[in-house]
Amino acid sequence: MICAYDRVYLESARRNLARMLDFAVYDLKYEIGDFWGLFLASGIAKRFGEGDFQLLVGMWGVELAYKVLE
Repeated sequence: MICAYDRVYLESARRNLARMLDFAVYDLKYEIGDFWGLFLASGIAKRFGEGDFQLLVGMWGVELAYKVLE
Protein backbone atom coordinates (compact mmCIF):
# COMPACT_ATOMS: atom_id res chain seq x y z
CA MET A 1 0.00 0.00 0.00
CA ILE A 2 1.28 3.44 -0.89
CA CYS A 3 0.63 6.02 1.82
CA ALA A 4 0.34 9.73 1.23
CA TYR A 5 2.79 10.21 4.08
CA ASP A 6 5.76 8.50 5.67
CA ARG A 7 5.10 5.38 7.75
CA VAL A 8 6.72 7.15 10.70
CA TYR A 9 3.47 9.07 11.10
CA LEU A 10 1.13 6.13 10.56
CA GLU A 11 0.70 5.10 14.21
CA SER A 12 0.14 8.68 15.33
CA ALA A 13 -2.42 9.19 12.55
CA ARG A 14 -4.27 6.01 13.52
CA ARG A 15 -4.28 6.94 17.20
CA ASN A 16 -5.55 10.46 16.53
CA LEU A 17 -8.29 9.26 14.20
CA ALA A 18 -9.43 6.66 16.73
CA ARG A 19 -9.39 9.19 19.57
CA MET A 20 -11.38 11.65 17.47
CA LEU A 21 -14.13 9.07 16.91
CA ASP A 22 -14.05 7.90 20.53
CA PHE A 23 -14.42 11.47 21.79
CA ALA A 24 -17.22 12.30 19.33
CA VAL A 25 -19.23 9.18 20.20
CA TYR A 26 -18.70 8.80 23.94
CA ASP A 27 -18.15 12.38 25.08
CA LEU A 28 -20.07 14.46 22.56
CA LYS A 29 -22.78 11.79 22.12
CA TYR A 30 -22.81 11.70 18.31
CA GLU A 31 -23.83 8.57 16.44
CA ILE A 32 -20.69 7.26 14.78
CA GLY A 33 -22.25 7.28 11.30
CA ASP A 34 -23.44 10.85 11.72
CA PHE A 35 -20.06 12.07 12.91
CA TRP A 36 -18.25 10.15 10.16
CA GLY A 37 -20.48 11.93 7.65
CA LEU A 38 -19.50 15.27 9.15
CA PHE A 39 -15.83 14.23 9.01
CA LEU A 40 -16.13 13.44 5.30
CA ALA A 41 -18.16 16.57 4.49
CA SER A 42 -15.81 18.87 6.42
CA GLY A 43 -12.89 18.27 4.06
CA ILE A 44 -10.76 17.12 6.98
CA ALA A 45 -10.90 13.49 5.79
CA LYS A 46 -9.46 14.52 2.43
CA ARG A 47 -6.67 16.51 4.06
CA PHE A 48 -6.01 13.65 6.47
CA GLY A 49 -5.74 11.20 3.60
CA GLU A 50 -3.39 13.47 1.69
CA GLY A 51 -1.03 13.55 4.67
CA ASP A 52 -1.59 17.08 5.98
CA PHE A 53 0.92 17.13 8.83
CA GLN A 54 -1.08 19.75 10.74
CA LEU A 55 -3.79 17.10 11.14
CA LEU A 56 -1.61 13.99 11.41
CA VAL A 57 0.74 15.08 14.15
CA GLY A 58 -0.15 18.69 14.88
CA MET A 59 -3.48 17.96 16.57
CA TRP A 60 -4.78 15.49 19.10
CA GLY A 61 -7.92 13.49 18.43
CA VAL A 62 -10.08 15.79 20.56
CA GLU A 63 -8.84 18.80 18.59
CA LEU A 64 -9.66 16.98 15.35
CA ALA A 65 -13.19 16.32 16.56
CA TYR A 66 -13.73 20.00 17.33
CA LYS A 67 -12.19 20.97 13.96
CA VAL A 68 -14.73 18.71 12.21
CA LEU A 69 -17.55 20.48 14.05
CA GLU A 70 -16.39 24.01 13.14
